[in-house]
Amino acid sequence: MKKLLAVLAVSSALGLSGCAAYEEFMGIDRETINMSAKHLYSKYTNELEVDNTSQTSKRIRQVYQRILPYADKANNTGQKFDWELRVFRSDKVNAWALPGGRMGFYTGIVEKLDLTDDEIAAVMGHEMAHALEEHGKEKMSTEAAKQIFYTALAYTGVGALGYIAMATETGDLVMNSQSKEREADRVGLLLMAQAGYDPAAAITLWEKMRVHTKESRIVNGQRVVSVGDFISSHPSDKKRIEAMKKYQEAAMPYYQAALEGRAHEYVVPTNIKKTAKQKARELLGRE
Repeated sequence: MKKLLAVLAVSSALGLSGCAAYEEFMGIDRETINMSAKHLYSKYTNELEVDNTSQTSKRIRQVYQRILPYADKANNTGQKFDWELRVFRSDKVNAWALPGGRMGFYTGIVEKLDLTDDEIAAVMGHEMAHALEEHGKEKMSTEAAKQIFYTALAYTGVGALGYIAMATETGDLVMNSQSKEREADRVGLLLMAQAGYDPAAAITLWEKMRVHTKESRIVNGQRVVSVGDFISSHPSDKKRIEAMKKYQEAAMPYYQAALEGRAHEYVVPTNIKKTAKQKARELLGRE
């Protein structure tokens, strides 16, 4: 009976994932996470070469400054972001955002893919969306919950169930990340459109990324076989392009308003709480 009660208690705690009560139970809150991200940002970025002077850096910063007011306006987290961008001189094709709005953007993604300003905006909007949707916070909460879950399984002696849970962990994490990527794609598209950047550039961006990905898989003259969708941390490029085409209609009112000087009339909806059923449909890849 004690074993059953322990498992039920842990299951109840896991059921609170994503809500305020759960975060308080775990000792995790937005302010703490954002402050931790600030310290991590300083430590990590001090080890990289910051680029403040190149033409590429200036282009990236101009795009950032243009989207920033709309991203700030769309902040629905309850915590004001200390937005910050650092451009790094690197050949890596990469960009990222930490909780609280601190971002890193590598010159390599612009120069290797020969991105236009509109395509830079597609990357920028996507990364800002990750911060606004609190995907970093959600991942930390999920990881903390799993540690409690596995500890409880070991304590109660439910060894077989524990091994099953461990075996399915990778698939669960990947489906979750795919859902978050789709969410960041949608929100990022609206942000770039509201700032007056052509949302169609999100399509060409991923077409370029698709070509780059194929080229990067040639190793010592041999083509490296890519992993399937299930264990990929992102949706496949083909699926992403198809989704971007579907999202265009939703972005056009924002873009048209920007062209007419009415961008201030819109606020991009972010961080909207979803029902368990909606989350389940997203995890299953159903829009």
